[in-house]
Amino acid sequence: MFTFSRLAARRVATSTRRNMAEMPVPQSRNAKLWEGHPTNEGWETTVMWLYPVSVILFAAAHGLAPETGIRAWAQQEARARLELKAQGKVDFEFGKHYQNLEKNQEGSWDKFTEKAVRMTDEDDDDDDDE
Repeated sequence: MFTFSRLAARRVATSTRRNMAEMPVPQSRNAKLWEGHPTNEGWETTVMWLYPVSVILFAAAHGLAPETGIRAWAQQEARARLELKAQGKVDFEFGKHYQNLEKNQEGSWDKFTEKAVRMTDEDDDDDDDE
């Protein structure tokens, strides 16, 4: 049973859908490059300072990092052995690293100081007088 009111309602609903389905025209093509916007937001100033500072810190850390290649290690080891040879030591052990000789001696000195200074209960008596 078609009535005139149902037919009219269908036409209105269809025409309304067609009008609402239109897409807005994008405005991104009208924007100018690097123009920006008139007011700065709170995070922009922080980012403008953070990016260059982080690049400088990264470059400094990368540039000042020690060289850890096998060739650099071999050069340091050869230099250390030549210095020891100039001092008169000619017997070198196979597998012993001579470039870290001072570091190894520091480790043994630390062990000595730990054993030499022993805290006992008598040393803490000054605090108990109160």
